[in-house]
Parts: sequence; structure tokens; C-alpha cells
Amino acid sequence: MTAVTAPSSRWAFLVLLGVLTLSPVGANAGVSPEEAKMFEDYKSLAEKGDANGQLQLGDCYSYGQGVAKDESRAFLWYGKAAQQGNATAQLNLSVCYEKGKGVARDLDQAIVWLRKASEQGNPMARSNLAGHYNSGLGVEKDEVKAAALFRIDAERGYAPSQRNLAVAYFYGRGVSRDLVEAYAYLTLASEDDALARKFRKIIESEWSKSHSVLEVSPQIELGKKRAIELSREFQEKMAAKKAGK
Repeated sequence: MTAVTAPSSRWAFLVLLGVLTLSPVGANAGVSPEEAKMFEDYKSLAEKGDANGQLQLGDCYSYGQGVAKDESRAFLWYGKAAQQGNATAQLNLSVCYEKGKGVARDLDQAIVWLRKASEQGNPMARSNLAGHYNSGLGVEKDEVKAAALFRIDAERGYAPSQRNLAVAYFYGRGVSRDLVEAYAYLTLASEDDALARKFRKIIESEWSKSHSVLEVSPQIELGKKRAIELSREFQEKMAAKKAGK
């Protein structure tokens, strides 16, 4: 695919350059009877050694749901579930280490647990790990590896990875610079990702400035066509994989 001239709104993509680790999100609201019961149910499961119960109990402490917020206890229960191989708990544990939530900040341990979750196929973990390779935070910087990691889940339909792979193509980071390919991946991601929709519109605006309102930028047409091709390619790969080919 031949790269085309970059739009002038280069600044608009700066927010996407560093892929930040995604921390759990929740509200520390007052305890309702339902939350209190949920907490007790998860606590019972967790104390019996159930990994999912331990993960959920960690969330309760992390978010302050059914119990007072306590990051140290959240870290403890995430750790127990992570040790049992729960990929989501491993991801959350990596966040605790990276952000220093409930434990002293330790980037080495953050990467250890992020790798474990990524190797189990957790797309958010793999995307976060790719972000570390992009920035060189906690690992040796390797943009080629970052792009390869983004591509794995981009081809499986994970919108954040599609958006971040688009950014790699936009800047030529780890891949050959190709704005049509960037636009195509943003198009694929746009259905589920608000940031992808925002930046796709910025590209469209820049590309359309040299055309009348009755014309469509040829780059946009190429990008849309490429998005259809990519979608078809991914579906064929998935079908072949299911068939064992």
C-alpha cells in the first residue's frame, strides 16, 4: 500500500502515542444491601480458594463496593487469583505494581504479570504490553514488537489494538508509514472506539480540504476500500483457524 501525504493535524494524534495501562474503573459509592451481599458472597468464594471469587473480591476492595475501599486488600486478592492463573487478575496485579496501588511501585513486577496475562491471550494486557514496548517503560523500547503485538488483537477485532495499530501506521512506528492503512484500521475500530472515530474524522477533514463539497477525497475512498479488504482477510483467517488449517 502506498503512503500518502500526512494531514497537518499531527498534534491531534499525540494523545495516542503513549498507550497507558488501563486501570480498573469503578465508583466508591455508599454500600447498598445488594452490594453488601455481593461482597459477602465473593468473600466466601475467595476464602474457599475460588480464583474468580478472589478476583471479584479484589474488585470490591479496589472499587469500594460493598466494603470500604482498600487498595492493599485489593492487591492481596488479585495476587491470590493471579497465582492461580486468572488472566484478568494478572492484568490487575500488573496495574497495582505499575501504579503503586496497595504495594510499592515495581515496574519489573508489573511487566512480569502483564506478560503472563498477555500470554494467556488477554487483549487488554497484550495492548498494554505493546504500549510499554512503544514507550520503553519497563522494557527495552521496540516499536516493531509493539506493532506486532497490536496486530494480533487488531486482526481479532479488538478495537483499541486496531486504533493503536492505526497510529503506528500513521507515524511509521514499527511498520512502514501508510496513511491509507491507518485510516482503514481506524475505520474498523470506529464501531466500538470513540477515539478512533474522533481521529478518523480529523483525517477526513484534512484530506477533504483540497476538494469541493461535492467531491470525496480519493484517500478516503482508498481507506474505506482497504477497511473492507482487511475485514474480509481477518474473517478468512479466523475461519481457517477454526477449521484447523
